[in-house]
Amino acid sequence: MSIEFNCPQCNELLTASDEMAGKKGQCPKCKSTVEVPSTSTSNPSA
Repeated sequence: MSIEFNCPQCNELLTASDEMAGKKGQCPKCKSTVEVPSTSTSNPSA
């Protein structure tokens, strides 16, 4: 399973593997540093 969340800077929908939970990475769109949440936080109805 994977974790879906939005970049706090550009709002791009990002997907990360469960193993990345709690770790930091880089948004591929805006290049800002983002922290992967422990669970999905995207809002599919938005």
